[in-house]
Amino acid sequence: MKTHLILYALLLLLIPACSDSDSESDPDPESSLRNKIIDAKWTGEYRYNSEVNTTFSVSFKKGDSLTWYELNKLIAGTWSLESNAIEVKLADGASFKASVTADEFENFITNDNAFEMDNLRTSEEVSLDKLRNTTWTGTMQNTTQQVNLEFDNGPRADVSLNIGIFLDPLNCVVYGNGILLTEDLSNDPVVYMVFQDELLIGTGNQNKTTSFTAQKDE
Repeated sequence: MKTHLILYALLLLLIPACSDSDSESDPDPESSLRNKIIDAKWTGEYRYNSEVNTTFSVSFKKGDSLTWYELNKLIAGTWSLESNAIEVKLADGASFKASVTADEFENFITNDNAFEMDNLRTSEEVSLDKLRNTTWTGTMQNTTQQVNLEFDNGPRADVSLNIGIFLDPLNCVVYGNGILLTEDLSNDPVVYMVFQDELLIGTGNQNKTTSFTAQKDE
């Protein structure tokens, strides 16, 4: 009888332990996803009226506010999450809905047919050190025009787009999770670029809007 009681007591102790080990599901997946969205660095591209891509980065903050960064723009906004469905509303009137994972946004629906979201995904934290004493080569969007970016130790950038848009050395300034290139720190910037998958994705606007993708030269 005593042996049976001891075995029964051991069984009672083991049942909760087995239940805990077998249940590894997140008790609150929406809160976990929300925290991952806040902690991550996000960059992307969009188009308006099917023009060239515009590069941007966005910072999602606690309390459902956000800041959107792009060339010549800094836009406040709000965001809301229900399960894995997210809605983003910007102060300039643009908005979109999407499904979201810890790594990227998908299945975009915008409030304006002319406003097309191309991508929005996580990226590593921006750093000027990644540009110091490097050169990058790529192409402009929708053309075969070559783009060359050469950074010194400053870093300052010499940029050539083979059409003579950018000539002077440009200052590099961290802006959101991207980098602005400016002729003078007090003047309007002429390029905004972000890191995506070891590439530089950028938008420039001086004489006309351009977009490019460049890869680091070995």
